[in-house]
Amino acid sequence: MNIKKSNFLNFPLGKIIYVVAFLMIVLMVGCATKQPEAAQAEIPAETVETSVETESTGTVEESADIGVDIQIMNKAFDPEELTVAMGSTVTWINMDETAVHSLSIAGKGIICPRKQAGEICEYVFEEAGTYEIMDLVNKFRGTITVTGGEE
Repeated sequence: MNIKKSNFLNFPLGKIIYVVAFLMIVLMVGCATKQPEAAQAEIPAETVETSVETESTGTVEESADIGVDIQIMNKAFDPEELTVAMGSTVTWINMDETAVHSLSIAGKGIICPRKQAGEICEYVFEEAGTYEIMDLVNKFRGTITVTGGEE
C-alpha cells in the first residue's frame, strides 16, 4: 500500500507566512472601511433656502412667507426666543443625536410627538400672540411671539 504525504507539510514556511499576512491585511482593510456616521439631520432643500440666522439677542423677525428654523441641541432650543409674523411656519429640527423630543404649545397641546434625531416638526402660527413651547420629555422651554393682525 502506497500512502502519499500531504503537500501541505512540504510547503515552505515562508510562503505560509506570506499567505497568512495577506489574509490579515485583507481582513484589516475590510474592517477599516469608514462606517456610516451617527444619524445626522437631513434638512430639506426648501428649508435650507429659507433658514434665518439668529441675531445675538436670539430673536428673529420675519415676514409670513418665510419659514424659520429652530434647532434642538443639547436639550435646548436655539434660539430660545423667536418673533415671527402671523402665518409663518416654524420648523424644529432635532439635532440631538440620542435624545427624543416631544413638543407642545401651552393651551394648544402636543404639536410634535416623539421626534428622533434628524427628524423635523413644523407648525404654522396663524394667530398673533405669545406662545410657550415646551419639550415634554426633557422639560426645557422656549417662547415664540407672533406679530400681525390685531394684538
